[in-house]
Amino acid sequence: MVDNNIIAIDGSSWTGKSTVSKALANFLGYKYINTGAMFRAIALICKMKNLNFDNHNKIIEVTKETKIEFKRIGDETNIYVNNINFEQPLENPELATMASKIAVIPEVREIFLKIQREIGKEGEIVIEGRDVGTKIFPNAEWKFFLDATLKKRAERLNKVMKEQSKEEKPIEELMKKIEERDSLDRNREVAPLRKANDAIVYDNSDSPSEYQDALILQYYINHTSEIIKNATLLINHNTEKN
Repeated sequence: MVDNNIIAIDGSSWTGKSTVSKALANFLGYKYINTGAMFRAIALICKMKNLNFDNHNKIIEVTKETKIEFKRIGDETNIYVNNINFEQPLENPELATMASKIAVIPEVREIFLKIQREIGKEGEIVIEGRDVGTKIFPNAEWKFFLDATLKKRAERLNKVMKEQSKEEKPIEELMKKIEERDSLDRNREVAPLRKANDAIVYDNSDSPSEYQDALILQYYINHTSEIIKNATLLINHNTEKN
C-alpha cells in the first residue's frame, strides 16, 4: 500500500537534504519534516542539562518528557520543542556530532518513529533523514536519495561554519570529519543509512542552488510519464551507438 502525498528524502550529511527538502515542500505547499532536527533538539536539551551522552537511560527519559512538533506557518515549517521555536538554535553544526550519538539509541528512535508516522497520517509532507525511505515510510509515494562528492560536502560545511562563527578549517580536515560521521551512520545497528531499493538517486555535486535541486525533484514528481519515455529513448540511443 502506497503512502500517498509523502515524499521521503534520504542521504548523507551535507548533501543538502534539509535545504532541498525545505524548498521542495515550499514549492508543493507541503509540511517539511526534518528528522535530524529531532535528534539535535534532544542533543541540545541534554547539553543544556550537562548530561553525559553515554547515559542512555537519562537521554531516553529526556526524550519521553520532550514534546516535539512541526508547525507550518505561511511558507515556513519550524520545529517546536515544548512549545518553543527551536529552529534557530538547532542550526549549530556542533549539534550534529552529539545528535549522531543519540541516534544509535533504539528507544529514542522508536519514540520518534511513532511521532513521525503520526505526522505522516496527515499527508502532504516532505520528510528527510537517513532512514526515511527504508524504515519510517518504506511505502512513501516518492523516495529520493541525495548524494554529492565528499569534497563538495566539506565545502558546504565550511561555508556554514564561516557564516555562523567566522571559523574556517582545512577542507581535508572537514572531509575526514564527514567520513567519520558517514561511518557512524552506515554502520550503526539501528536503522543505518542506506538507499532504499526503489529510491531515485540524485547527485547534486554540481548544483548551483537548493532551488534548482528542488525543481528537478518536483519535475520527477510531476512529469513521471515524460521521464520514463525519454529514459527509454536514451537507452535505445545508447544501445544503437554501442
